[in-house]
Amino acid sequence: MTARSALAVSAITLASLACSREPRIESDSSAACSSSLKLLSERASKSKDSSTYAIAMLAISGSIALKSMGTAMSGVFAGLAESRSQSVPAPALDSAMIIGSICDGLAGATQRDIVGRSDYLKGAVEAAFDQRYSAAYLTKLREAKSSFARVRDSISAFSVEAARLEQSDGFLGLETVIVMTVMNRTTHTIKRAYFEAESRTEGREVPWIAETFNHSIPGGLAPGERVSWRLTPNMFQGAWSKVRVPRDANLKVTPIRLEGPDDSPLWGGVSFGSRDQRLLDSLEKAVKHKVA
Repeated sequence: MTARSALAVSAITLASLACSREPRIESDSSAACSSSLKLLSERASKSKDSSTYAIAMLAISGSIALKSMGTAMSGVFAGLAESRSQSVPAPALDSAMIIGSICDGLAGATQRDIVGRSDYLKGAVEAAFDQRYSAAYLTKLREAKSSFARVRDSISAFSVEAARLEQSDGFLGLETVIVMTVMNRTTHTIKRAYFEAESRTEGREVPWIAETFNHSIPGGLAPGERVSWRLTPNMFQGAWSKVRVPRDANLKVTPIRLEGPDDSPLWGGVSFGSRDQRLLDSLEKAVKHKVA
């Protein structure tokens, strides 16, 4: 080997070593990730790619910011976009979840990766966010279901003895009235009751209407009292006045939360409805699919 060849080989080897030592995003812990992100930012600010790096990181972090403000999520959540109001609220989005998603999605990435593969890495960060959010929601739903199981009998003592829908054409369009009779078999006076309602035709898998509603009871409903109501849902909310229900459809109304005279929720205020169960099933299937 000539001296020139030896020098060339040495140069290539040194270049390879330099690349291998190039700082990367570490995701072993939040501290390690924060430290490596800071190191890459400092290194990038002194390089010729400083502006390109800043734009790439802004695009990556911005995509998560949009999701955290309520942008429709991908995967399993996209299929549940029509479900507007779960009994179990979505988990709170905090900085730990957002930063953790960025660390997961950028794990092992170098400055050059972030500059040259920003679109791919943005997708990886969004997928990591969906995964973390799914796991948090799954945990919350499981806990709510377990808690609700312990108080379900107490809540169901506020029984709905009969329920039906009446629909007619009014001045502003389809008008819907919920006609129902309830009996308070609890040991508490109930001031406000929250319900889940589903209108179904026997043999039809999808309900015509699946909504939640609540009613403030004038004077409250004392233990042992029975009352019949004619309730008119807000025509601008939900599907009540958007779907004409067949005459042979049944209406099932289930209490999911009760409040006492002091406006405090009874039995901890926990609730868990059929839409929560459907979301739980979807999340569990999604997680199981990823594991498989």
